[in-house]
Amino acid sequence: MREGLKNPLVLSMLETKDGKLLIGTDGGGIAVVEGGKVTDNFSRTDGLSSGVVLRMITDKDNGNVFIITSNGICYYKLGIGIRRLDNFPYSNNYDLLDKGDGKLYVTGSGGIHIVYKNELLAGKDLTYKNLNYLNGLRGKFTANAWNYVDGEVWYIAGSGGVTRFDLNKYNDSKSCSYRMLLNEVAIDGVIHEVEDEAVISVPSDSQSIEFVPEIINYSATEPYISYYLEGKEGETKTVMLQSELGKIVYSGLAEGTYKFKLSILDEPQGKPVEELIYTIKKEDKIYNRTIFKIFFFGELLLIVSWFTWFFTRKKIEIRMELQEKEILFAKEQIKMGSETILAIARAVDAKDGSTSQHSERVSEYSCLMAERMGYSEEALEQLRNTAILHDIGKIGVPDVVLKKPGQLTDEEYVIMQSHVSIGAEILKDITLIPHIIEGVLYHHERYDGKGYNMGLSGKDIPETARIIGIADAFDAMTSNRIYRRKLKFDKVLSELRKGRGRQFDPEILDVFMGLIEEGIISERDLYREESA
Repeated sequence: MREGLKNPLVLSMLETKDGKLLIGTDGGGIAVVEGGKVTDNFSRTDGLSSGVVLRMITDKDNGNVFIITSNGICYYKLGIGIRRLDNFPYSNNYDLLDKGDGKLYVTGSGGIHIVYKNELLAGKDLTYKNLNYLNGLRGKFTANAWNYVDGEVWYIAGSGGVTRFDLNKYNDSKSCSYRMLLNEVAIDGVIHEVEDEAVISVPSDSQSIEFVPEIINYSATEPYISYYLEGKEGETKTVMLQSELGKIVYSGLAEGTYKFKLSILDEPQGKPVEELIYTIKKEDKIYNRTIFKIFFFGELLLIVSWFTWFFTRKKIEIRMELQEKEILFAKEQIKMGSETILAIARAVDAKDGSTSQHSERVSEYSCLMAERMGYSEEALEQLRNTAILHDIGKIGVPDVVLKKPGQLTDEEYVIMQSHVSIGAEILKDITLIPHIIEGVLYHHERYDGKGYNMGLSGKDIPETARIIGIADAFDAMTSNRIYRRKLKFDKVLSELRKGRGRQFDPEILDVFMGLIEEGIISERDLYREESA
């Protein structure tokens, strides 16, 4: 069938899924044969990178055709046309195997390149593996030789005979041996020794931490290395060859606990063969704060001391008299913010004996709901502290109103409502707890817009306030108050259901009712004294 062929020297042939015969030639491109006649020809003007066509291989996913030319790889989409796959990292290629596992195995003068098919066809930067003499390949492969696949073994013709390539075990990590060491780190340029399984403690004022890992490779294979700092916002896993690994530096870490993970991978997107994990704890800056931050916590303690010890309305005068003494006291006695917050909440509850531990229970109920709603650990801790302080403004409500056993007058009710704005004013300068103002200022808003003090409705009410509002109402109904005994549990459930979509966010209320139905919030525990 010389007639119609631009070059009669044929190097490869392939029958396509639509019954056409593709004939690859030595310089004449590809001839298309139908019914025993040449009906078309593909050349460089049609998308081929070269007129020398060494091999054509069917794409197992769709029947299209991979084309190996003398200087690259092309792709023939049946009925559409040919395009070059210029993102392939090597040009002098001989053969291609599509095993059907999402990977392509390409032989050439540079060994075997293994790439992901979807990345190659999408034109992306490739994640690939190159196997050569370092991986045990001996001799060079033969161009334009026909290779053979038998199950999971590919037999490849070469200058030194036939290479038996096991498609399952070419990357067997058991044949490799590695050792990873991290003996020291540099914190702000100062070297610190690292002990096995020890926590790496980083001072709060440190600006950078530098890792210089050592990887000892006892094999002939250069492995891929990945590292990742778990807990760092925006951090993604970095993957590279061992030869590319150098110093690893992290700057500007926030306070908290992190995990540094260093791994040897069996392939670029594979599983760890060896892994080191070190815990890094950057100390909270509260221990090394400037006098401004100490003064802030001193003010909080001053408020607690003032209302606990003196119960007087002369706030400004007592602050000025005790300011110097309380700041000095704070330097010696101040603890972590969570303990201070809890002390404040208990002081607020202590002002009204009938609400003992109210703030802690509201905090507990709020976190149970938020956990079911998928809140992160960090968000749960923020909500916990916000709920603890939700009634801090009651410090500014006179005892005659706060402890009144009877019904409040209109004027007294307005004074009682002011506790949310008083609380927001007290906490307005706190930056360590995000959204704390929202929980304090809006937890008495209603879903139907009839609450106080802004009249917000629906989703305009911050989510933390909608959560705290349900917890606050539930604890109020299930607790003894100075003006009434706790409601019967059936009555409490009825009031909650009645308020669905009116007083309470319906979706969040459903979460809370689920906690009750599952016994996580138990009637027996709440009404233990009555049962006794």
